[in-house]
Amino acid sequence: EGKAVSQDRDVKNKLNLSWKTTISLRDSIIGKTFVIPHFANPFELHTRGFGIINPQKEYVIHNRGLVDEHGNQGNLHIKFIIEYPELNFNDEQINILQSALNQINFT
Repeated sequence: EGKAVSQDRDVKNKLNLSWKTTISLRDSIIGKTFVIPHFANPFELHTRGFGIINPQKEYVIHNRGLVDEHGNQGNLHIKFIIEYPELNFNDEQINILQSALNQINFT
C-alpha cells in the first residue's frame, strides 16, 4: 500500500523519516485510515485530521522519526500521491455533484 519508510538523506535532519503512499481522490477528500510501518510499532493514522489532502504538501507527524543516542527524535514526513479516476460525468451527475458540494460550501 505505502512505500517503505526511508531515512531522510539530509544530514541536518538525519533523524527524520519519509513515507510515500497513494490515495484515491475520494479518500483524499473524505479520509482514510492507514497503518504506517514504523519499526516494531506500526501505528494507525487517519487522514481526516489533515482535511482535504493536498498532493503538493508534505505532512509531518512529530516524534515518529529515528532516535539518537541523546534521546533526540526526528519526525515522520508523509507525501500522498493522489490517484485520479478517469471519469466523464453526464449532466445529471454534474448537477448531483454541484448540489452536494454547494450543500457543504465547497468552493
